[in-house]
Amino acid sequence: MADIGGTLAQALALFPGTEHVLFTVGTSAADQAFKRLIEASLPRWAGAVAVEYTDALTLEQVYQRVARLPPHTIVINGSYNMDVNGAPATPLRVAREVARRANAPAFSLYDTALVPGTVGGVVLQVEHEAHRLAATALMLLRRELPQAEAQMARPAASVSVYDWEQLRRWRADPALLPPNTVFLHQPPGLWRQHRDAVLAAVAVIALLSLLLAALWRQRGRLLRAERELLRHRGQLEEQVRQRTAALSVALGDAEAANRAKNVFLANMSHELRTPLNAVIGFSRMMGESAAMAPDEKRNLAIIHRAGQQLLRLINDILELSKIEAGRAMLQSEAVDLGELAREVLDMVRARAGQAGVALTLRCHDVPAAVRLDGAKLRQVLLNLMSNAVKFTERGEVVLELRGLPPGVGSEDGHLLAFAVRDSGIGIASADQARIFEPFYQTDDGAAKEGTGLGLAISREFVHLMGGTLMVESAPGHGSVFSFTIPAGAEEASRLEPPPAMDVSGLAPAQRGKRILVVDDNADGRQLLVGVLAPLGFVVLEADGGAAALRVLAREAVDLMLVDWRMPGVDGLEVTRRLRAGAGGAHAQPPVVVLTASAFEEERREALAAGADGFLRKPVENEALFQMLERQLGVVFERRPRTSESEPAPPPPLATAAQLAHLPATVRAALRGALRELNQPMVLYLLAPYRAGHGPLVEAVERMLQQYQYRQLCGLIDEAEAAQ
Repeated sequence: MADIGGTLAQALALFPGTEHVLFTVGTSAADQAFKRLIEASLPRWAGAVAVEYTDALTLEQVYQRVARLPPHTIVINGSYNMDVNGAPATPLRVAREVARRANAPAFSLYDTALVPGTVGGVVLQVEHEAHRLAATALMLLRRELPQAEAQMARPAASVSVYDWEQLRRWRADPALLPPNTVFLHQPPGLWRQHRDAVLAAVAVIALLSLLLAALWRQRGRLLRAERELLRHRGQLEEQVRQRTAALSVALGDAEAANRAKNVFLANMSHELRTPLNAVIGFSRMMGESAAMAPDEKRNLAIIHRAGQQLLRLINDILELSKIEAGRAMLQSEAVDLGELAREVLDMVRARAGQAGVALTLRCHDVPAAVRLDGAKLRQVLLNLMSNAVKFTERGEVVLELRGLPPGVGSEDGHLLAFAVRDSGIGIASADQARIFEPFYQTDDGAAKEGTGLGLAISREFVHLMGGTLMVESAPGHGSVFSFTIPAGAEEASRLEPPPAMDVSGLAPAQRGKRILVVDDNADGRQLLVGVLAPLGFVVLEADGGAAALRVLAREAVDLMLVDWRMPGVDGLEVTRRLRAGAGGAHAQPPVVVLTASAFEEERREALAAGADGFLRKPVENEALFQMLERQLGVVFERRPRTSESEPAPPPPLATAAQLAHLPATVRAALRGALRELNQPMVLYLLAPYRAGHGPLVEAVERMLQQYQYRQLCGLIDEAEAAQ
């Protein structure tokens, strides 16, 4: 027996606003018996929905009725063998015509009635049920009554079957259906399409993690060696007269060790950032593509965030090295403290939500605008908030900002107090003296993720900004991290941000600028080509310094983007030779040096060698565009950034008029292959038409390369409608 109640229950779950249910039933004896089954299944929904039957209508009136149904209505195809005038009909034909004409979702009760346009339902498997009844009949003929009764007692074979495309058409959520639901026409996911790329990205991230661990261990050994030298330094000073020569040797060794550390950090930074440049850049580029499905974009966002997290870990180690070497400096800017605090809360909100921790922001007498190093303050607050959320299993984490009363701070500025309070596990007094040491973690913290650098960097940044980071805590009673820093006065009007704009291309008159990209890493070159070429630049490539010099000797370029570290002739040597006249008779182009290192000294060294600009990898697109505007004087066409931050889909390359020249049978076969995402079959079907319809075949191939399957299906439908 058909599962009428199950189908209606799932239909109301998919469309909770349903107010009206239309059952298609006829007037034959079987139809009326089925109507009684429907009525027996409806008491649980009495008063919740209005029910209508079609046994008082002719067949044509039924079709007209389903075409003009009121809003919040669903249709369930029942048994229809005869209309009110006695005209015969078949349930399958009625179901097919109702699905075609209905302006509301149509459901089915039998698998044989799952015609195109039907949403689905808890359908009875008719063939399976027929086999069961036949087996029961044979048992009765053989007088096997117990077996026949057992066979009849078994429930009917019903299963939830739904058409994925129809669920999307009526904006129903497939997640509301049971886990064992069978979906028809469901598109394949990211894993099947991009399995190799995802595995490669995971392997790269795993390799980079291993390299980072080796970097941490090596740095720890270097720090221990430095501490050992410092311990002996006092003894050496007491014997300075007797052991001057020995002291000079020891100091030389210490300087050599420090230089080795800096060289090691610079090399490891380059080696780690170079593949990260490809991981972050290509994941961002693929995520911005209109051809990627939402699920695929979410998975690419995970890869992008993992790459950014690994980059932040590398930056933490390099930042600590700068602090220890006394090279960290403040970069003051106009800052909106309220907006900065809200950004910090947004960054930790997802993790807090997973842990069930409430986040609270309290601001007291905070000035609208101040002048300080916003990047360092943001990192300090983010480190403190991340730690608080990490060690709070339930309860609340509070970020408090307070402007001290007039007269407490300087006359021409402000004094600001910050505090992060949590209701977490607290910190033992023995650990409070050591939690600010690099790489130190408490016993509870060792079980959590992290490098043990956050508090060390935060303390040094607060000290650099003129304050002291303090902690108050007791086991089981939470913790409070607080500090007070001075800030300069600033006008609130200077905080208005410019509207967010996306670059869409070069101004038409400026297209064709020639840019030479020099990098021994093919992925790095491909990433820059993928960014620049679509904007209207002509991009030349060279896989090393020597190849770049050969290109410059024979061709004129408008700008050169050159990687610093390359085997043989590196980026600085290319720049020096170019400035010395290696470019021949061609005008010397501006040179922008790219490097995966993070040390400021390299910027000065690159500019001293004759470079006109300097960019760090991973290269942010906006920084690259601003550099090109300064060096080339170009003007990019920009459009306001959409709220969904997703670009509009590219226009189709083929046209419906071109597809209309193909035979109808070929168009139908093409549509079927596209719905199955069967690219080889599409190319096979088009192969005989390459000679007579070459532009069409090439356009379809380009659309397949851009994953524009849905657009191609739409063009085929337009061609069919025009016939």
